[in-house]
Amino acid sequence: CNTGPLYPLNFIFFLFPKKYFLNAFSFFIAAHYSLIYLGSFLFLRVRRFRFAESLLFALPFAWCGAVMSTNTLLHTLTGIVSVPWFLAFWLLYLEKKKFSYLLLASATLPWSIYGGDPQFTYLLAIIALAMCLFYRRKTASLGSRFLSYLMLGLLSLLCSAAQLLPTLAYIHSTFRGFEKIPL
Repeated sequence: CNTGPLYPLNFIFFLFPKKYFLNAFSFFIAAHYSLIYLGSFLFLRVRRFRFAESLLFALPFAWCGAVMSTNTLLHTLTGIVSVPWFLAFWLLYLEKKKFSYLLLASATLPWSIYGGDPQFTYLLAIIALAMCLFYRRKTASLGSRFLSYLMLGLLSLLCSAAQLLPTLAYIHSTFRGFEKIPL
């Protein structure tokens, strides 16, 4: 697969005998589209769409042409999975200030790092910062929102460390110009 070795959905391949690799691979891809749909549904519910509307409007996001065409670019598909889940949990945290939502947002933000496409994490981090700066809650000051953003970053870094540290060690050992950086 084209995903990181610690990517959570890689467990699917252990559920199938080796001779059924193609079946496992098909299930692996289908699981991503299902997760995108469920995440989109959750995001719409957080945005206070009615249940039936959320069921309906999650379909175009999960099964639009741009998302469907990523089944040959698994690293991109793994990044797309994180988008609705992160946005839903981050909004829930900004609205309710429950630490559990911050933990869930911190776990979904680095999902694409584990999938091998960290660009989604960078973009979502920028979006999270914009949400902190412009999302208005009556009780939260700008300083409080920025502190929340810093906590999100630190917890996300902690959540992604299992994948980032071996990746940095590998990059350090390659010809990418990092050989002079002591680790």
